[in-house]
Amino acid sequence: MNLLPDWKFDRVSQISPDFLKKEGISVLLVDLDNTLAPYYHGSPAQHTIAWARLLRASGIDIVVYSNNKTDRPRGFAELLGTEYYVKQARKPRSDKIAEALRITGKNINECCVVGDQIFTDVLLSKNAGCRSILVEPIKLSNPLHIVRFALELPWRHTK
Repeated sequence: MNLLPDWKFDRVSQISPDFLKKEGISVLLVDLDNTLAPYYHGSPAQHTIAWARLLRASGIDIVVYSNNKTDRPRGFAELLGTEYYVKQARKPRSDKIAEALRITGKNINECCVVGDQIFTDVLLSKNAGCRSILVEPIKLSNPLHIVRFALELPWRHTK
């Protein structure tokens, strides 16, 4: 299986509405930890909030789609003014994507997964048959995260 992301950006705020519309993407399933904010961080940065507002104003739906088992995804979604998937996503399994897309009324052809990890976020997109955007992790401080990042290096570029 090809684990290369479809596109790569340094951070989510670089993903523009024009780019998404040009690619036929109208809904993003966005990872939380190290994609929207560092692990254990209480709120999104102002540039992330502004980015979410810009996308929503342009007709792009965002669903916070996380393996996080706490209420953190709900809190972030509320601060961003976006939707969230309330059950654990169980990435890279794709069996929950249809439930998450029902929130928006969009289909898999309009969907793109955005995240910082190859073995969860990009693999999820491949398993589901949708596209993926890989962003750089916001902060690599945990030794296990650093090892995982190193193991992903062969796939951390676009096709």
